[in-house]
Amino acid sequence: MNKTHTTCRLPHSPRYQVWSKQLLQERIEKDKVVEQYLIRTNTYLLNANTLAIYEFQQQPFSGIYKSVIFDCQEGIILCQQSSSTLITTFAQKALLGGLEFQRELADKLNLKGHNVIATGNLAYFSLQSYNSSNVDWIALHQISKFKFLSSATVIFKTINYNGNWYSFMFDKHSKYLFEKISNALFFNHVISKLLANHAAIYFGITLSKKRGPSLIDQSDYFHPHKAIGDLSLKSIISAVNQKRQLRYVHYLADEFEMPYLIEANKTVYYLSKRPDTLY
Repeated sequence: MNKTHTTCRLPHSPRYQVWSKQLLQERIEKDKVVEQYLIRTNTYLLNANTLAIYEFQQQPFSGIYKSVIFDCQEGIILCQQSSSTLITTFAQKALLGGLEFQRELADKLNLKGHNVIATGNLAYFSLQSYNSSNVDWIALHQISKFKFLSSATVIFKTINYNGNWYSFMFDKHSKYLFEKISNALFFNHVISKLLANHAAIYFGITLSKKRGPSLIDQSDYFHPHKAIGDLSLKSIISAVNQKRQLRYVHYLADEFEMPYLIEANKTVYYLSKRPDTLY
């Protein structure tokens, strides 16, 4: 039986349960029904209730709203922040290790491209690489299924909200989108496993996750994949810290024209690390 969320501050009429960038342009500030669900703000923080983000960087609504966010608890949000700013803020405030951790883990798993920001319970997926520009996002932890309407259009259907389902359409997606979604779900699954393993080893806590109706719990989409092997939170964070140190040394070497600093850094970095002992 599908999990049902009892409240959702979005229109219940079937006419307003399907959304796309084109439909937003036709309805926002033009449709009185939609108006009662709108919230205008200059800031927003991604959370578990975020459903989708459509970017309007080039053609902001009212000249200032660069993104439209669907939030199942708050409604339809016109936000002055761009989609890239929304993701960056979320990464800085909520992500373990930030975006560098996400990229390092993806590299360890041999996953190419950057299409997902994940925490184990949350997974935000971009239709294009988020390194390229402001892009649209869909929250896979709120999605139950998706299908391709054409070679250029994909539609995502949400989980059940007390008998209501919402669909979000996107155009101009990658031709490898199915593989990218599969990889994104696997990536989120690995983070969930790493967190569970870390809690069990270091805190003696067993983290159990109930199987839900969203894509992040549907293993058929992301198996088989490479096993995580000896990956751990500590090893990945250590790798991130080492790369940060190296990046800083490269900056100094370039700024002061002292290339030998790069080689000397190996000794400095080693000496700067306090041994993991009691003494």
